[in-house]
Amino acid sequence: MENYRNYESMWLYGLNEFISEFIQNKTINLKNSYKKASRNVVLQDLNEILDKYIYFSATYLAVELFSLATENFSKRGLNFSDPKVNAVVREIKSKLPRDFNSMNGQELLKLIRSSVAHNSTTTKNIDTSQLETYDINFQKKGLPAPARSGFTYVDMIKILSAYDQSRDLSQPHGALYIDENLKADDVLKLYKKLGSFQSFIKYENAKGEIVPIDQYQEKAYLRFLIKHKQNINKFGNHIYFLTRYFPIKENKLNQYEYKYHLSTSLDILMSNYDDFTCEKMVRELKKKDIGAILPFIDKEFMQSVIYSSIAFNIFSSRTNAELFALSTEAGC
Repeated sequence: MENYRNYESMWLYGLNEFISEFIQNKTINLKNSYKKASRNVVLQDLNEILDKYIYFSATYLAVELFSLATENFSKRGLNFSDPKVNAVVREIKSKLPRDFNSMNGQELLKLIRSSVAHNSTTTKNIDTSQLETYDINFQKKGLPAPARSGFTYVDMIKILSAYDQSRDLSQPHGALYIDENLKADDVLKLYKKLGSFQSFIKYENAKGEIVPIDQYQEKAYLRFLIKHKQNINKFGNHIYFLTRYFPIKENKLNQYEYKYHLSTSLDILMSNYDDFTCEKMVRELKKKDIGAILPFIDKEFMQSVIYSSIAFNIFSSRTNAELFALSTEAGC
């Protein structure tokens, strides 16, 4: 278990190292990005190394997404009776004992989330013995022992995709009110004229309450707009970028969005190590998934997404005593 827990963080850390080079040097391919980031490369094994880094990282992002999906959508925001969800539930139930026959879509999401979030040396709910499969324990109340199911990355993305497509977007997670006719340059001009974003942008939480915008949100949004005003105009759909990347305090929904886009976009890179540069990656994403573009044009943003996943891995797989020992060792 100790190796498993450490490997997850190691894969994500390694991905961060060479994907940062990939974004920084937009005209070199993924292999050369890895060579640049690593001083000890076994060249004949490079394809296999990259396969593992991307596969394990994408899989772990998917594992984390089950927890984020539960936090964002467990009480509202998902249509659990959607045919896509029901089809996935039937498929999963066919691989589990009869005790799980009555399980519905909401219970499936909760079961997976419980396995992901409660995983330590004493409670070993997730294990992997090979690259292709994650064994996940399903613990049902009243059963003497958990049921174990092998999930591939494809299985997990299929489940996540079914839930993602059944989202009820009419359920509010908060709303940002901004004039839809404003472009990034207009927003910056208004900020300069009025002295704050709060003067012309309003954020309302899920309860319908207007929430003041603090100085840290002001600074973060200003950085984002200055750095990306040309990209926002270049990729179109300016209102998507202006609203989605506003730094709200209740950021769980945004974290879900960022990691879902990143996990699925890593598929594009798999085995395209010689052909794909970051420039080509961005062109592909513009055609398929505009939401996944920003991490590939903003190295700092990509790093923030990956580092938060490393933190999730550390905190979800260790006890309080282990975390205390780690923080003591790190001098925190």
